[in-house]
Amino acid sequence: PVFYYGDVLLRNYGHFSILLLGCGAYILRVVLYSFLPFDHATYVLLLEPLHGLTYGSVQIALVDFAATCLPRGN
Repeated sequence: PVFYYGDVLLRNYGHFSILLLGCGAYILRVVLYSFLPFDHATYVLLLEPLHGLTYGSVQIALVDFAATCLPRGN
């Protein structure tokens, strides 16, 4: 869903805010991983949707940043 709504998100919030969202989702995911009990490894599956949010938001933010900051090629 992040890639599908990426243009709307970038237009409304900008690449810096979307990048912060991705970084915040990553931090939350890693911290929650550390609290998972060893004998219930299936709880990892509950946190995996945060990976999609992390990856998608960082990708669209960095591609938009590169597109706006770098000169066009020939």
